[in-house]
Amino acid sequence: MEEYWHAFRMAMLQCRYFEAHEILEEPWRLSHDCKLQAAIWVAAAFVHSQRENFSGALRLLKRIEPLAHGPFAEDLNGWIRVIENGGALSPPSTAQIQHLEDWAR
Repeated sequence: MEEYWHAFRMAMLQCRYFEAHEILEEPWRLSHDCKLQAAIWVAAAFVHSQRENFSGALRLLKRIEPLAHGPFAEDLNGWIRVIENGGALSPPSTAQIQHLEDWAR
């Protein structure tokens, strides 16, 4: 599983969000883990934001909100606020991706 997380992290840092989404699809299909699905939804939300589909991005992030806690929840709430205020998501930082990964594992 480590190789999937490494590839996901690299894709997210390089703003290749659709690829990041695809990387975690296979392990999710095998496990149906809700936190792994949430990580996929985060990547998909960034795809939507890139395409200026802010309502789609917000919808995905709001689905994750009830599950999130700790530093990842803070990052998630920040992304939600950006979109709710009419902005596009900035690329996630290394720390934000690490918070997501730590929470989802």
